[in-house]
Amino acid sequence: MTNEIYHHGIIGMKWGVRRYQNKDGTLTPKGRAKLLDSARKYEAKANTSVATNYLARSRKAKLTQKAKEARNEVRRSDLAKSRKSKK
Repeated sequence: MTNEIYHHGIIGMKWGVRRYQNKDGTLTPKGRAKLLDSARKYEAKANTSVATNYLARSRKAKLTQKAKEARNEVRRSDLAKSRKSKK
């Protein structure tokens, strides 16, 4: 009996290649759109949640926080890009 580990990965996936981020850490236009879209989805879910009990309020708070984090990531990327262009 031999112990072998097989890893096939994902077809077409390149190691170390980020699809939605530039090398300097700023977001590509697709990455920016993806984050803003996910923020909108989180906000929509949070707004449709009926916060009647503790778990529902907790879930709503988590979704709101995720939306805020996604928007902040876009802002950080835009700020980094503007600082880079000024130099």
